[in-house]
Amino acid sequence: NVSKDYLTLQHASGHKLGRNFFFVDIINSRKNDPAGGSFGEIYSEGYSSLSLSKMTGTKLEFGPIADINLTGGYNFGAKSNGANPRVLLYGATVDFKVPGFIFFNVDVLAYDDKGRFDGQRTTKDTTYQISPAWLSKFSLGPTNWVFTGHVDFIGKRCPGVGSCDGRASEILAQPELRVDVGQFAGKKDTIYLGVKYNYWRNKFGYDGLNESNPQLQLNWKL
Repeated sequence: NVSKDYLTLQHASGHKLGRNFFFVDIINSRKNDPAGGSFGEIYSEGYSSLSLSKMTGTKLEFGPIADINLTGGYNFGAKSNGANPRVLLYGATVDFKVPGFIFFNVDVLAYDDKGRFDGQRTTKDTTYQISPAWLSKFSLGPTNWVFTGHVDFIGKRCPGVGSCDGRASEILAQPELRVDVGQFAGKKDTIYLGVKYNYWRNKFGYDGLNESNPQLQLNWKL
């Protein structure tokens, strides 16, 4: 069991042809982490999507589908124990019209794993990643809430040399539930307090390496 503190900067924006999203985690592991603490870890993901409807001037809207996008992204991290995940992702994002949700989309991406440990490649393989992501806002009495999150389904991938034994596909789920506490101080949609649950099955693709932990969150929207 390892306790960690996270400081996260997250950004989302749109432009005339699509949207961008990225986050950066600065992570401090407590002393019970074998790799030690002292802010020994950083992790970032970023994605940029181009709307085919906006690029072509023709609405690609049919049935429950609101749009189709071309998406490219990265996962990058570094930790003081030598772990250095590096992934390039590219493919498509499908936007769906789901009642009660501000957005509900699904990424279907190629997952090009270029991860390293102590400078050495840990995998030389490309697989898939399928990721539903969502955002919903609702009210309960006088309170306003946000339900958001994502689930990543990542295919099995093998090292460049040697056996593929012990490798497996992954599931990473991170749902979040937050209440708007800023509204009670006249700062609506600014400060949120909530919980996040992290479930990672076969972490980093290693069969049987599972992670499950709740997180307390304080979110400040700038």
